[in-house]
Amino acid sequence: MPVPACIAQAAEDYRYNNGFLLRSVEDLSPDEWVKRPSDICNHVAWIVGHIIWARTAVVGRLGGEKWSAPWLGLFARGAKLEEGAAYPSSNTLLDAWKEVGAVL
Repeated sequence: MPVPACIAQAAEDYRYNNGFLLRSVEDLSPDEWVKRPSDICNHVAWIVGHIIWARTAVVGRLGGEKWSAPWLGLFARGAKLEEGAAYPSSNTLLDAWKEVGAVL
């Protein structure tokens, strides 16, 4: 059965965005992951965590087994960045990114 064009395009978009994100963060130091560019912006760790959270929601909507981690709620829809919160390390986030991407 052929894949509908809209599904094929969405899959390609996810593949492209995966590589784009990995290239964007590859040279960041651990401190840069949690440095806010301004008081009104989230840091990179929060942004990546939120995208991971959103991708797990897509997996669930597609009927797949929903990926989870104890820290995932820190990045849920409506969650605000909390100063001093125990956000996962950049390595943990990148590992999760790859795991969720593989499931997606």
